[in-house]
Amino acid sequence: MANAYMSYWGGAHAMFVVGSAILLRQGIIVLGAKLLTQNPDAARVSLGNFPQYIKTSYTHFNAGKRLGDFLDAVGLLNPMNQQFMRNQIAKLKPMDVTIVRDVGKNTIMEMGMLQKSGLYNMYTQISSDFTGIVNTFEPWIK
Repeated sequence: MANAYMSYWGGAHAMFVVGSAILLRQGIIVLGAKLLTQNPDAARVSLGNFPQYIKTSYTHFNAGKRLGDFLDAVGLLNPMNQQFMRNQIAKLKPMDVTIVRDVGKNTIMEMGMLQKSGLYNMYTQISSDFTGIVNTFEPWIK
């Protein structure tokens, strides 16, 4: 009986530790997305990892180079970016995604999330300086 008790006790504590680690990671992701959201009260969102197209008056996700590299190395950058997208989609903000020569994996992920949400219509045009394509996602419901 003592052996069985210790086995259950050890298993329960292991599950507690694993569950706590999962909750801690999710909390870090949610907090990180909030802290790395620039200009959160803006009416529009600028997406894409191209500094020349990020409009400072728009909401955008920005971890910076050094912090971004660190978060990417520990596997938190993409989940934080996805949380940022979920937050903006929930607010039904219009979003501008600028595509230049090399489309990054995050830009593809962001556009995929917008398309899968089923809440946006997409419009495409050439950027005003003719260096890229701007995909504008406008919510079809408000």
